[in-house]
Amino acid sequence: MDNTKQIITPVVLSGGSGTRLWPLSRSNQPKQFISLLSQKSLFEQTVDRCSSSSYFSSPVIITSQKHRFLIKKMLGTDTSKKTKIIMEPCGRNTAAAVCIAALAAQNIDDVLLIIPSDHYIPDHQAFEKAMAQGVSLSQKGHLVVFGIKPTSPHTGFGYIERSHPIDTGFNVKSFHEKPDEKTAESFLRDSNFFWNAGIFMGKASTILAELEKHAPYILEDARKAWEKSTDDLGDVLLNHDAFAAIQSEAFDTAVMEKTDASAVIPLDLEWNDLGCWEALWSISEKDKNNNVSMGAVFACDVKNSYLHSEGPVLGVLGLDDIVAVSMKDAVFIAPKNRSEDIKELVNDLKEAQQVEVDENLYSMRPWGGYEILEEQNGFKVKKLTIDSGARLSLQKHKHRSEHWVVVSGIATVTCNDDVFDVPVNESVYIPCGAVHRIENRAEQPLEIIEVQTGHYLGEDDIFRIEDDYNRLED
Repeated sequence: MDNTKQIITPVVLSGGSGTRLWPLSRSNQPKQFISLLSQKSLFEQTVDRCSSSSYFSSPVIITSQKHRFLIKKMLGTDTSKKTKIIMEPCGRNTAAAVCIAALAAQNIDDVLLIIPSDHYIPDHQAFEKAMAQGVSLSQKGHLVVFGIKPTSPHTGFGYIERSHPIDTGFNVKSFHEKPDEKTAESFLRDSNFFWNAGIFMGKASTILAELEKHAPYILEDARKAWEKSTDDLGDVLLNHDAFAAIQSEAFDTAVMEKTDASAVIPLDLEWNDLGCWEALWSISEKDKNNNVSMGAVFACDVKNSYLHSEGPVLGVLGLDDIVAVSMKDAVFIAPKNRSEDIKELVNDLKEAQQVEVDENLYSMRPWGGYEILEEQNGFKVKKLTIDSGARLSLQKHKHRSEHWVVVSGIATVTCNDDVFDVPVNESVYIPCGAVHRIENRAEQPLEIIEVQTGHYLGEDDIFRIEDDYNRLED
C-alpha cells in the first residue's frame, strides 16, 4: 500500500512496573524486556511488528530513564541510531506519554500509532493491514482505537461499544470500565462490544487539540516538561520537576472517553496482553497433561498448570490448575485462576520493604550487568559480565575494598595511576579509596568474580569521576 508508506510513526510505550508476572518480572526488568514466548522479548517483537518500511517510519520509544541502555542493547546499533528515545524521569501514566509523543512529532500532521510494548500479537501481516485501515480515519481527524473481539467474559479489560460504520471503521458509542462478570457475559454476546487493547492512532495535531479540549492541565504541564527537556547522549531526557508535576492519568479517561472524535477498528487477530500468569499459560505450548513447564521442573500427577523454574529444582506433586514460579531469590505459588490477584501480594511485599519486589539477582547495566552470588555481613560476592568494548565508570569507594578474579576474557584495569591487563585465572586487589575502572577491550565478553569487603556494601557507595553513560550526578 504505497499511500501509507512512511506516514505511520510508531510510538512504543515501554513503562510499567512489571508486577503482574512477579517474580519473573520486576521493576528493574519488566515483562516487556523478558523472553517469555520466544528468544525475543515482547519489546523486541513490538518493534519488529512496526518495522515494515511500507507502513512505518522509524519508531519513537517512550521509556523510563533507567531502562534506556537496556533498550539500546535490544535495538542493536543500526536500529538505535534511527530511533528516538524519550526518557521519563518518573512514571505519569499514558496521557502524559501520548502528549509528549505528539509534542515531539516532526510534523504536526504525522499519524502516530500509540502501542504498548508488552502485548503479544504474532500475526504481523494482519496487524499491518489493520494499521493501514486506521490511516484514513486518522487523516480525517479521528482518534482511532483498535478493539479486540472478546473470546471470554473477561472482567479485567475495559470495553468499547461501537455504533454505525464510518469509512474503514465505526463510530464509538461508548467506553465501559472493567465490568462485573454478569455485565461482561452480556458484552460477550453482543457483537458491538470489543476489548480495549490500549492501541491508538491519530494525527499529532488531533491528539493535541483533543488534549487541549479535554485535559488542558496535562497538555500545559507536558509542554513545560518537553520545552525544558535536554539532550542526554543523543536521547531526550524530560525535565524531572516539570514532568513530575503532570497529573497521572490514563489517555483513555483523560481524552478517549470524552472526545467526540473517536472511532474504533476491530482487530481480527490473535492478541494477548499477558496481564497475568494464567494468560501466559493460555498461549504457551503445553504437554500431554496440559502443563506448561520451563526450566528444572519435575511434575507428578499435575495437570493444567504453569510451572517455571530459573533457580532450584521445582518439584510438584498431585496439584492441578496452579501457577508455581521459582526464581533464585523468590517463589510464587497460587491457584491459576487467582493469578490476577498478585497485586495484593506485591503490595504486601512493598509494605514490608522486600527488595525482591523491584530487583532480581541479576542487574543490567549499560556496560553489561552483574549477578549477586552471595551476600552476608561484611562481604558480598558478584559475577560481573562486561560487554565487548565497554567499560565501567572511573570511580572510587568510601567504605569498601574489592578483589577481582578474571574467569573469562582479559580485563584492562585502572588502579590509581597504573593501567594493566589481568588475564584469566589471575586477580587484582582494589583497596578502599583507590580510583579504579574495569574495561573490556577484547571481542568476547569479560567475566569477573568480584568480592567486596567492608562495613557498608550498598550500591550508592560509588563516587564516579568519569562515566561513558552520563551518570556522574548519581
